[in-house]
Amino acid sequence: FPLSSHGEDYSTIKVPGLPSLGIETSGEADTTLPNWPDRLCTPLLKTAADGDLGLTAIRSGNRSAIVSVGNGTFYRLKGCGNFVDEDGLRFDFPGFPLQKIEGVEDNAMEVRGCCFKQTVRREQYMSDVVAKLLAPVGMLCGNIPFGVAHYDIQEDTLPKLDKFCGIFRTLGERRLSTHVLAGLEALLPRIAPLLQSQEIVTFFNPERLVKKENGTVNVMETWSACCTGSFAKAQQPVNLCNSEGWQIPECLEQFGDGLLRRPSAVPLVFDQIWARSSHTVLKAPLSLLWKLYWRLGREVGTVKRILQENDVNWGYFLDHNPFEPHCNSHPNNLVLLDETTSTETKTFLAPVDFDLAFQRKGFFSPMTGESDDDLFDSWTKSEDDEMQRALAGEMVNSGVDTDLSAIQPNPTAAHVALSWALRDTLLCGYRSAMSGEEDKHPFPEDMWSVTHALLRLSLIMTAHIKT
Repeated sequence: FPLSSHGEDYSTIKVPGLPSLGIETSGEADTTLPNWPDRLCTPLLKTAADGDLGLTAIRSGNRSAIVSVGNGTFYRLKGCGNFVDEDGLRFDFPGFPLQKIEGVEDNAMEVRGCCFKQTVRREQYMSDVVAKLLAPVGMLCGNIPFGVAHYDIQEDTLPKLDKFCGIFRTLGERRLSTHVLAGLEALLPRIAPLLQSQEIVTFFNPERLVKKENGTVNVMETWSACCTGSFAKAQQPVNLCNSEGWQIPECLEQFGDGLLRRPSAVPLVFDQIWARSSHTVLKAPLSLLWKLYWRLGREVGTVKRILQENDVNWGYFLDHNPFEPHCNSHPNNLVLLDETTSTETKTFLAPVDFDLAFQRKGFFSPMTGESDDDLFDSWTKSEDDEMQRALAGEMVNSGVDTDLSAIQPNPTAAHVALSWALRDTLLCGYRSAMSGEEDKHPFPEDMWSVTHALLRLSLIMTAHIKT
């Protein structure tokens, strides 16, 4: 919504306008901070990398960072400035630049790099709501609410617009789509180097096969074949976990020893971790890979089903651009847990990013200003559709583009087909959990350590990709 009530200087500035009542706090905020680490008691802002402030953070997205202040806990600072001194992006300190909003009136602008009063409160509140909803099934919210910092900036060009940073204890940074799935799929030529197209295309419905002039056969993408409704006979995705009775190619029975060779494009600093992890993975059957995809799909579907059953929308609504809905329901809003936490909870993933989430009880139609259960249900169903398409490989709503050309320059048709079979299996797991079915393919308890070795390899493959 616009900020014209603040005066003419603010008439073109817009901030996120959710279709929900605001989050209000009761009583006075506790500003004594008795349990806060000293370094967090003063609001922190990104500055140049050559600064001499003694605190180095990990970039996480454009406006966020992750810091450790010496107590073994990592904190996410969401909205600590857009200062990024690389990738051609450099903003003057304090890194709250104005950016044109595409798709709306010509002069509409938004402030980047910070949170706002209504969003910073909302994410603290909704993250706690989600954590409590997930607890009965043993899952965690990836960001644990810790507090809020309010910036008082000298010579602020927009002083009437309060700027905030949300502070969370964070459980992960590597994202499901950009780092985990992309990394696993980049490993396929090393996992099964001898795989031929004719050995994998038999898994698919013939209507999903596209024969090229040179004789090669490509497989239609999972999102196109299984999520659009255009191909009636190809609606059911392949589930590699249901491979009993299929002729599994011999080269898909064990992990190939090509994993032992670290790709030349992967930095040498990962050499020891790569060697140790690859030797561990070679002890496992290759069926572990599709069991992992099924399990990851099940966990995403469990999160989405619990939110939906409890009238929580992750953040699908129309905001500035009436032709482009905002959607937080995508795989990059799930982070991979570290091995210790994962082993304790017997889960791999945790959801994040609830600054634009809302509940049915405060929802109203932005068109009428009235509560509207039908619209809430429609937008929540759209969230489900968007998540399915993103899991199925459509990149429009993945959160960030993934460029693997440096580490996987020319994947073969056979390995691309195998990647779509895995995406099919991921989608099957998601749909199974969304429907409330019992897990038909429980993850093997004795494979937890081996699986994290495989996941480390995937993260090494995608270590160059920033969210």
